[in-house]
Amino acid sequence: MTDLPPLVVTTSLKATAETQIRARERAQHWEIPFVARDNLGIAAILPEGGAALVFSNAEMHVATSHGRLKHHLGTAFIRLKSLDRGDGDPLVRAGDLRPGDHVLDTTFGLGRDAAVAARAVGATGRITALESSTALFHLADEALAQESLLDASAPITLHHQDARTFLENQADSSADVVLVDPMFTTPKASDAGFEILRAVADTTPLDREWIRAARRVARRCVVVKVGEAQPWFDAESLVRVHSHSSATWYRASADGE
Repeated sequence: MTDLPPLVVTTSLKATAETQIRARERAQHWEIPFVARDNLGIAAILPEGGAALVFSNAEMHVATSHGRLKHHLGTAFIRLKSLDRGDGDPLVRAGDLRPGDHVLDTTFGLGRDAAVAARAVGATGRITALESSTALFHLADEALAQESLLDASAPITLHHQDARTFLENQADSSADVVLVDPMFTTPKASDAGFEILRAVADTTPLDREWIRAARRVARRCVVVKVGEAQPWFDAESLVRVHSHSSATWYRASADGE
């Protein structure tokens, strides 16, 4: 796990008294320093090399020197519409996701793949999601507490944990599909907010141990989304799954398969 940036909690300039109280309470609960805004620009609030969790009257967002990051479905909205029409999705195809499946998403991020998986496995399925970045975890946790992603989707249970540590403590074959989507080394052309996300994300690179741990925990398969393949993919039985998306998808059978 890579070192993560320092964090503070603050409010927007026009935050009401109620919002300010909520921000202070959350900061205390999270054990993250609270910094009063006092009409200061966000640049004066940000810790060096770090980020701020900013409470406004409508929502919470993450502010960095690169800009602000909000929790929203983004490209997942288009993918969900595709599923509703009965069309395919690269994640659903790669994992052969089925109603009632338990999917373990080891790299939640902004939750877009988790939202697609939740729709694919339906209300009888479940999604266990992990996010090691403190900023991204709180961003997602606040959003999930206030909204249901979609009707007929599986519930998403989010944990603030490192993926490999979590996998080490899981029983063999305890999830149908394990999803691994590490931070890409270089952005795709469509990723306008990549630098904002990267500023607060865990950039631990993918390695064989991660894949092996995931294969042990998976009952059916491991699905990996990467920017580019690694030389050791063949040795770890990772097979490319055809996709028209900008990312590259791979699948490896579970150890017991």
